[in-house]
Amino acid sequence: MGRKKGVRQKNSIYFILESLISRIEQIILEGHHTSTTIFRQLHLGGHLNPIYSQGFKSDSIRRAINTFIIDKDLIVKHTPSYAVKTSKENTKWEEDYENGTASFDYSGLKKIQTEEDLIKFAKIDTTKWKAVKQTANKWGENYQIKVIFESVEKGAKEEEAYEQAKEILKKHLKGRKKISNKKKVSTKIGVIPLADFHIGAYIRGLIKTPDFDIDRISDMLDEIAEIVNSLEYSEVHIVILGDVIESFTGTNHPSTWKELMYKGHGSNIIIMAYELLLSFFKRITNLHSIYLVSGNHDRITSSKREDTKGEVIELIAYFLNKELETIIKYNSLLLTEVIDNICYIFTHGHHNFTKKSLEHIIWKYGKQGHFNLVLQGHWHTRKSKVPVINTETIYSDSGDYRGITCPSIFTGNYYSETAGFTSSAGFLIVQNQHNKPAVFDIPLN
Repeated sequence: MGRKKGVRQKNSIYFILESLISRIEQIILEGHHTSTTIFRQLHLGGHLNPIYSQGFKSDSIRRAINTFIIDKDLIVKHTPSYAVKTSKENTKWEEDYENGTASFDYSGLKKIQTEEDLIKFAKIDTTKWKAVKQTANKWGENYQIKVIFESVEKGAKEEEAYEQAKEILKKHLKGRKKISNKKKVSTKIGVIPLADFHIGAYIRGLIKTPDFDIDRISDMLDEIAEIVNSLEYSEVHIVILGDVIESFTGTNHPSTWKELMYKGHGSNIIIMAYELLLSFFKRITNLHSIYLVSGNHDRITSSKREDTKGEVIELIAYFLNKELETIIKYNSLLLTEVIDNICYIFTHGHHNFTKKSLEHIIWKYGKQGHFNLVLQGHWHTRKSKVPVINTETIYSDSGDYRGITCPSIFTGNYYSETAGFTSSAGFLIVQNQHNKPAVFDIPLN
């Protein structure tokens, strides 16, 4: 009986799929060559509703589609050459529809060693796909290569979103005058690193984590400005260590949107972040320079694989430079700067190179003849990297370098609380003491 029931189910789904065969062929021609992506396209188009109405589940339908396209030889008939396996070469084409990426693997006897070779061999449609990364190997007479592609259409849409945000900010700033900094007589120089604002986050009702929103960020920036100005530095250097916003798209993670403020995404969040920072900078006495690096939250795309530079910060830095008569320096990855005879290395802390030893980072990015201080954010907690002697981690100014993870403005969300960690908001003040950094950790209310 069970076997007859399975046959009836198969026949029932097949009957509907037969009526959709022209649409399935079109989906394959559009570049979808797996049963999963074909299923997704049919689902999004509402074509599977008659099957769902009969009580069939997604997994059953997907399996039926896979069997159907094999029985009908649809992939062989309609799939481009780069998605077909032959007896001489092994090839594999996979698409990630949600992230707009694809990959092609080849292994065989043909001399295919570059992405250009592979594109020519597989007849990749370069109007639809752009090669972004490749790995290649050769063993004897065998060649192996893998190329990662990104959708040209999706890349164009992301670039369009960036340009639209830029135009909105231009209109917003039109007619403004540049702000000059007030000067006071003093001899001290202060470096103020600020990390992880997450502007746009809206946190309520957690057990250990305090409520958090844009008003609280504004209050903390007021407090920071008051504290810094009270020290009467002759020069103030502000460092923005990334993660200025929570999310541009609202979909960094599947549940990101649940903890966003109203209109806390898109160009609107860039404008709010820019206004908050600009207002803060304008209140700092003797502001000499502003340094900005991007964080992993500062991307304009949902996936970190697309916008790897955190272009939100690039955009904010661009307009700050037009508005303020002060030095503005931006780099998506890292900035090295000698301030008051101390070499500072600023980075967010999410890139792979920060996982290497502190000695490696100093050797590659630091400067000889100075005390080197690496400042990063990202972890929402206070951590330090210092020289290691006999496997014991020590704090010592006897060396000529140190690494510090700075406290964050952001205090956490549901994810961090379920993971069992929370943090108190704060910031650092660094100044030169005998050509070594004197570091003050200031908690915020």
